[in-house]
Amino acid sequence: MIIVSIQNGKTLKKISKERISYLFLLPAFSIYILFFIYPLFRAFIYSFCEYKGRGFVYVGIKNYLYFLQDDVFRRIILNTCIMCVILVPTVIISSVLIANYIVRKKQIVRGALMGIFYFPGVTSIVTICIVWKWIYNSEGILNYFLSLLDIQGINWLGNPSSALLSVVIVLIYICIGMPIILITASIGNIPACFYEVASLEGATNLQKLIYVTLPLIKPTIFYLVVILTITTFRAFIFVILLTAGGPYYSSSVIASYLANTAFEYGQFGKASTIGILLLIIISILILIQYKFFRGGVEY
Repeated sequence: MIIVSIQNGKTLKKISKERISYLFLLPAFSIYILFFIYPLFRAFIYSFCEYKGRGFVYVGIKNYLYFLQDDVFRRIILNTCIMCVILVPTVIISSVLIANYIVRKKQIVRGALMGIFYFPGVTSIVTICIVWKWIYNSEGILNYFLSLLDIQGINWLGNPSSALLSVVIVLIYICIGMPIILITASIGNIPACFYEVASLEGATNLQKLIYVTLPLIKPTIFYLVVILTITTFRAFIFVILLTAGGPYYSSSVIASYLANTAFEYGQFGKASTIGILLLIIISILILIQYKFFRGGVEY
């Protein structure tokens, strides 16, 4: 009986400690519900409504049918997918190659190189966009170098055929820093014995990268693919600052179209619909990526 009482007492103390730990989580959880869950719930409701100036009027699935039949929205989805297809592989492949080079350097050189690559990520987005707008200008430095090669320059941000690619390049420039640092850290944590065994087997540096490094940093790559995908689909600040979505929606993405629909045209019901569709698209993409990258790494 005494042993049972002692065990019950320990169990009660454990339960009380767990309850106290939940109390510490309560402020953060409350903020999450207030600023994330509740707005998402309201947006879902408003997606079935139309804003009439003084309030919302229920219209059913009219907004969803409108965007499914809208050619502009289909073009914007295509723009976003093109941006994602270009940005994610480019950043991941470049980061792996650069990190694989950096990790072999001395600590001072490694830290300096990582700082250089990470610097754009902590610089003001407005400042970066102003600089790149000057580079892309008709009389900017890019066209100046092209003229030295007897190549006719263009208005990079004002041409429908080059506006989207120009925005993607700026986004790659800003996003590449964090992946380089994370992949460098992941490669540095791989035990050296794997590379020693590969060397004994006669593997080249490229074979070590493909068959040793990449499989062992797969969780980091999966994390970066998800983050970069979300970043691409939410990248409206760069679009608005560089091109404002033009010309003729050639550089518009879903997030910038959402912002314009809500704050420029005042169609908050349709903007909520775009937000819900954006959430569905991102969720499907992340699920596909999870299926592709699933499986842990053991070493």
